[in-house]
Amino acid sequence: MYKYRLNSATFILVLLIFLNSSCASIFSSRYQKTKFITPKGATVKIDGKTAKKVKGKYKVKRDNGIKEITVSKPGYKSETRSISQDYKSPVKMISLATAGACAFIPGAQAIAGVSALFMFLLDNGTKSVNYQKVVEFNRLEPLHKKQDDQKHIVINKVSIDIEDGEIEHNRYSRYKKYASNKSSESEIEDGEIKLENTIFAEALNELLVDLEYIDQSKKILASGYTENLHVNATILGITTDATRGRIGGFAGGNSNILQKATVEVEWNILDYYEQSIFRYKSKASSGEFSSTNGDHVKRMLKDAMEYNLLEFLKAPKVKSLLKKDKNIEQDFTPFDIENNIPYASNVSEVISSSVTISNKSGHGSGFIIGSDGYILTNFHVIATSDKLSVILPNGQKFTPKIIRSSKVHDLALLKIDATDLKPVKLDQQGSLAIASEIYAVGTPNAQDLAQTISKGIVSGFRENANKINLIQTDASVNHGNSGGALVNQEGVAIGVVSSKLIGIGVEGVAFGIPTNEVIDKLKLQFSDSAPKQLK
Repeated sequence: MYKYRLNSATFILVLLIFLNSSCASIFSSRYQKTKFITPKGATVKIDGKTAKKVKGKYKVKRDNGIKEITVSKPGYKSETRSISQDYKSPVKMISLATAGACAFIPGAQAIAGVSALFMFLLDNGTKSVNYQKVVEFNRLEPLHKKQDDQKHIVINKVSIDIEDGEIEHNRYSRYKKYASNKSSESEIEDGEIKLENTIFAEALNELLVDLEYIDQSKKILASGYTENLHVNATILGITTDATRGRIGGFAGGNSNILQKATVEVEWNILDYYEQSIFRYKSKASSGEFSSTNGDHVKRMLKDAMEYNLLEFLKAPKVKSLLKKDKNIEQDFTPFDIENNIPYASNVSEVISSSVTISNKSGHGSGFIIGSDGYILTNFHVIATSDKLSVILPNGQKFTPKIIRSSKVHDLALLKIDATDLKPVKLDQQGSLAIASEIYAVGTPNAQDLAQTISKGIVSGFRENANKINLIQTDASVNHGNSGGALVNQEGVAIGVVSSKLIGIGVEGVAFGIPTNEVIDKLKLQFSDSAPKQLK
């Protein structure tokens, strides 16, 4: 039987090989000191916990997990990057070199083999593989707050329009390939990412609140055509890039995922009356998010949408539309309305002068102010001008012409092809007093409730964001009353119903535009040839 006797020199060599082959696991620290290049004044969090900086570097635990690094700075959007262990330790390279050298020492080939086995078992653990030594954060996006001369803006809804519901995914077998953008495997998967529209609108509006684009003053009358814009967003495409962390010393075997998304969005800017005025497309990528820190997909898509929103707000055309323009409408020239029929002389007669105005999305109210078919209403009633029709109390239906309108003051003058209609007289003095009795006439809620009358008082006088005076009333006003008449006991119109305050526990707060304001803003002039004794 062959016996191999180790002399002292060979024993020392074996010991050195053993130690060297496992030195990455034995002598390496559980933490790696990594340099994060960040803007001055920024704070760093690792997996949600504030990290301490020591001599310009941060300690990152070696545990085969994906580490999510978030860098924040006041006045900037936070940037999130994720890193994974996929870089060989320099100490491990010494082990490899030592074991390799043994192969050339006479009689030490067996020792080299044993060393290689130990190196595989002991030198392939969490301490033997590093993160990148340097990670640069250079994407902190400035958060520019709304200026005084800019309009408020709110996201109405976010829709998803991805053909066949497909989302493209790029998979990387290991982190190093992902970091260098090499050797991805593309695939199309349907339904892997579950999209909830509501989370996007909520997240974007939260960012708009932070940027002060959403009014938080709680003032009821702060909105108006010159003050507000609305936005609808449509997601047109999503592409994700992903890789997995290490487990048991093997790259790509971990269930923890590192992922980022690139999202294409079309933004549709709507005016105060929610009519489309401009469309803009943007495409932005999220940061890198880890599945070890909760719902990474939701956070990733939210991040991508926020970057898209910031790009949208910076677009030159969008910035120009956000600018307030007090001179958005030119002055009208005087317009004569002649009446050859006596005016309504009481509230009951106003009923026959009240009309329903329907459009493709609903209906509103209006009332006759000219015997030859002139009708007064709100602009927002006819803003969707497709399929407009005017329905008289006797059921006759007409297609109206829009003679003039004011988006700023929410007023419109229509004309139908009809004659001998009983007009409502407009008060030109604005001499109402608080607590005066008034009546609202219109078509609330449904068209079969046309010519409904409700009684109330003048509760107060207000001014909206466009500096328009308003009558506040507690008369019952509901959806569909907009554009209807507010009249006194003599049947004289003292206002045009314009809005109602809606909310839990809120009742009896409605507003109307005084008729003297209507006459002034639309530049109306009245003359009549009706018999004097019938007036």
